[in-house]
Amino acid sequence: MKKHLSFFVMIFFVSFAFSQTVSVEQQLIRTSGFTVHAAHKSFIAGGISTGNLSKSIEHQRYAVLQFKTGNISTAVHHSIYARNLAFLVIEANGGKINQNFAFTNEETQLSVGSPEKAILDNILTGKTLRDEDFANPQLTGIDL
Repeated sequence: MKKHLSFFVMIFFVSFAFSQTVSVEQQLIRTSGFTVHAAHKSFIAGGISTGNLSKSIEHQRYAVLQFKTGNISTAVHHSIYARNLAFLVIEANGGKINQNFAFTNEETQLSVGSPEKAILDNILTGKTLRDEDFANPQLTGIDL
């Protein structure tokens, strides 16, 4: 019995020691993805177009791509911007912003030195952005 108990305790400590931690940057991008999904649902339910949904989706997609290729700071800046745009969509469609989507202190510190909105929007040059194009219930490419 003691051997079994010792074995399980050892397994617990080994699994705890090797458990994967999620970086602040990765969590920021994940939470922004959830927020953009909520904004998308809000737009589908409310139907009020502000032009921010399409920008939010495209910035989040770009952030995910940048994170996967190792451009972490670029990914963070675009994901922060995407989440802020998603907040505007939710509010415009009469929704309440889930408190779990609020920026943490660590995430807020990552926004220091973020480029201006116009500079971030430069990546969208040449794309036709209409919220109505995202009325499809399927939304892909915004999650890690």
